Amino acid sequence: MFHRISYIQGAGAPRFPGNPPNRIRAQLSLERGDNCNAYEVALFNHNGTHVDLPNHSIAKGRRLQSYEIVDFVFEKPVLIRLDCDTGQAITAAMLTPFVENLQGRDFLFLKTGFGSRRGSSEYLNNPCLTGDAAALLRRLHGLRALGIDFLSVTNPQLQEQGDQV
Repeated sequence: MFHRISYIQGAGAPRFPGNPPNRIRAQLSLERGDNCNAYEVALFNHNGTHVDLPNHSIAKGRRLQSYEIVDFVFEKPVLIRLDCDTGQAITAAMLTPFVENLQGRDFLFLKTGFGSRRGSSEYLNNPCLTGDAAALLRRLHGLRALGIDFLSVTNPQLQEQGDQV
């Protein structure tokens, strides 16, 4: 069974404040008499559904081209539901009850319900991970990736705190 965990990438994709918007522009058009429809697409790699790699925040961190496709295949995913409010901090204490179930898992999808607010102004005041929550996740044996249903592990309004995550 497959579950869609990403959003369509488009011109109106939510973006972290300061990021340039995505652009999609028709270059060829059947309506204008061209022989096909074709588009120029400019996507900022940090908008919408994306993967943050170590190089995103570590100067000499691994870049995308150093990964193989198999690195993005997960055999032991797990979904945790945490109902979170606008701007709520996700702490280690909130994740601790799930630690036993997280051991040996390779992908954690954290579903907060905040994805339902996509497109609203409060989407930019998303839940965020605290430093102690991030440290707890880093200590889990086998965990290689974290998926979230909100804009960023950092809240744009608390960016200094997020830099510590």
